[in-house]
Amino acid sequence: MSWVELRKPWHDTSVDYCDVCGNLLIHEYWEFNAGGEIMRACREDDEQLWARLETFRATYPSTTENSIYRARLTDTKFPQAKE
Repeated sequence: MSWVELRKPWHDTSVDYCDVCGNLLIHEYWEFNAGGEIMRACREDDEQLWARLETFRATYPSTTENSIYRARLTDTKFPQAKE
């Protein structure tokens, strides 16, 4: 957990984004370990936000368990997306 300078050659036109909120990384980024994976964030607070999101994801049902998702697959009267 530390600030890391974002170093690139002057001719590099690639863009780097925050792994948590998607904001653009400009000069430096906050680096932290999340479940064995190195994450790059634009702010220190994003580390706490990531932890909150992980606990929320653990309690939220997956899309395959979602009743609307199941209804779309099984109910013939449920409106289907046009392809």
